[in-house]
Amino acid sequence: MSIPSDEAVAWFFIGEGSATLGCSKRHEQRGASGIVGYRITPHITITNTDLDVMNVLKKWFKVKKLKHNFYTRKPKPPRKLRFDIKVEKFKDVKKFLRFILPYLVGTKQLVCKLMLECLVKYGRDWSKILSTQGRVVRSGGHFSSINWNATEERERFLKMLQYREKILNLNCGRAKYRYDFFAKLWGIEHV
Repeated sequence: MSIPSDEAVAWFFIGEGSATLGCSKRHEQRGASGIVGYRITPHITITNTDLDVMNVLKKWFKVKKLKHNFYTRKPKPPRKLRFDIKVEKFKDVKKFLRFILPYLVGTKQLVCKLMLECLVKYGRDWSKILSTQGRVVRSGGHFSSINWNATEERERFLKMLQYREKILNLNCGRAKYRYDFFAKLWGIEHV
């Protein structure tokens, strides 16, 4: 079983893959009070029902040193067993996109270009914003203090959401947490 080329993986991704920026609500229970916030994470998913094909792809991910997760889904009959490869760490998503972007075409190319541009401009480890006025800083394994510039972090978060909106529109996607939701939540005018 040989390792596929970046071009072959890109073409497979065009047919069997998806790329999006997800936004989710986070609850972190620390001590007596929980911290509620929101987080943006990139999602790359490749899905197929052929385990042999997915094993070849897993080897490509290993050779490229891309951290990924492999999932098996057993749906109700008459559907087939399904396998997913997911990449969700910012640095690994950026690496993956750089490997395949030169070979992508059409909507997938536009989505991946937007995603890479967003991650390069604004993505660090993750984009996380709390509903409280700060980011929690770890000290010795414990959450000890709030330390951040709320205005700066909200601006960064909203800029990432603008990219997310474009990607959702290209993917014909729906989402609960959109730019309008946060603009209303924080009383911010549209940019």
